Amino acid sequence: MLKVLFVLKSVEYIDPMGIMLLSSLAKQAGHHTYLHVLSDGEMVDTLERVKPDVVAFSAKTGEHKYYLEANRAVKAFDKGIVTIEEVELDDGIWEVEGYGPDGHEIEMKVEAASGNIIKLERDD
Repeated sequence: MLKVLFVLKSVEYIDPMGIMLLSSLAKQAGHHTYLHVLSDGEMVDTLERVKPDVVAFSAKTGEHKYYLEANRAVKAFDKGIVTIEEVELDDGIWEVEGYGPDGHEIEMKVEAASGNIIKLERDD
């Protein structure tokens, strides 16, 4: 069971449906999920409280600088935390890209309906 921390810059007038869906799928698979909104306060406080295994960022065009800063805070807190930086739904498969605990890029494909991981690759 993993602790997954989802991070977004701010909550706007539209609910973060992507995060809500991914959180629901993770919970169905037995994982614990949490949310940190960057505009609500210090990320380090949330990292200390949650102690996540995975941190996933939800960004829109132009917000990358906030997430790069947040990613630096995560890695400064604990280099062993996996960070997810891109998620895309393609024909019922979630395509996930990020960085593993050793800093290498990872790619994962997950069946949207079941949450089963069908591919996991690491770039050395």
